[in-house]
Amino acid sequence: MASFRWRLTLLVCGIIVLMIVLNHTISTGVSKTFDTMAKYEKQIVFDDHSKHSNVVPEVTKNYYTSTTRTVNTSKTVKKTSYPLTLMSPYLINNPSICKTPNKLDFVVIVHTSTDHFNRRSIIRRTWGNLNILRNRGFRIVFFFGLSNSQKTQTMLENESTVYGDIVQGIFLDSYHNLTHKGVLTYRWLCDFCSNVDMVVKVDDDMFVNIFYLMEYYLPKFRNTTRHVMCQTRPKGTSPIMREKSKWQVSENQFKSMTHYPVTYCNGYFVLISIDIIRQLYKASFITPFFWVDDVYLYGLLPDKIGNVKFTSIAANLTLQQETGMQCYTGNTTCKYLASYAEKNGYMESMWYASLKMYATVAQKFIVKELLIE
Repeated sequence: MASFRWRLTLLVCGIIVLMIVLNHTISTGVSKTFDTMAKYEKQIVFDDHSKHSNVVPEVTKNYYTSTTRTVNTSKTVKKTSYPLTLMSPYLINNPSICKTPNKLDFVVIVHTSTDHFNRRSIIRRTWGNLNILRNRGFRIVFFFGLSNSQKTQTMLENESTVYGDIVQGIFLDSYHNLTHKGVLTYRWLCDFCSNVDMVVKVDDDMFVNIFYLMEYYLPKFRNTTRHVMCQTRPKGTSPIMREKSKWQVSENQFKSMTHYPVTYCNGYFVLISIDIIRQLYKASFITPFFWVDDVYLYGLLPDKIGNVKFTSIAANLTLQQETGMQCYTGNTTCKYLASYAEKNGYMESMWYASLKMYATVAQKFIVKELLIE
């Protein structure tokens, strides 16, 4: 019996020693990987054939805050936050949305919230109605994060079953998590919808004049590369809000700066050429997380990959919904490509007005029996 206990003790000690050695080896390997990555961060070439394209940070399971990467050096240990959605799973996904034998003209990416069921329904009935616009090659996808309500989650799963046009990531859906949502859209486009000419990103409270988009913007945009169209905020012109407010930025971010050092877009409506989507997604692996999504998604990431052309289309966009309504319901052709339409009934009214206004254009794209007389 004493001999058996002695052998058992030796076996346990051996296992402990082996675990210590393995842990040291793994930790050393991870540390070296991140040390190497830190050296290459400024040297990565953002194309599909980058020799560093497989170097990625470790993603934690803390899906509600942010992904961190630890970089060990001889002097310091730093932790930097990165978007949660770099590699985290999809909770709801519809990967076949863009599957088609033919190339699509464009895909509309709608940033929405979990409880905005009515807004999504209105979009599906109006300017995002795939049944009416079945003669054109476009798709629409709604993106959001997690809900705190099990009832809402069940409704979202039912919505996915019925419409098959939603994608849900594993991050809490909130105002300060919009950057996670945006990176998820870039990743999803790379994985499931790269066969398009143009990406249209829009918020769910915006009306989009789909006929104006298809007739005038798509032909112009189709022949461009490395291009972004939006309401631009030129480098050095947008103040960084330090005071306590909805847009407050910590003193630890953009230290000693009073204005954002990059050109970026107001993100309520953005056109992006498909050729840079994968590069923007890759850039998010080495661009530390910043919660102001407009600055991060349409400023810091394009700046990181470089050679991106911004064109301002502010004259064709409005956040004044009364102005937009007057334009669409007036006697002249309205040139607003997108208009804020949060008020009850405004999106439907703008849709019917655009059908009348662009009847000649609409005949090319929709079934004739659905045209308004």
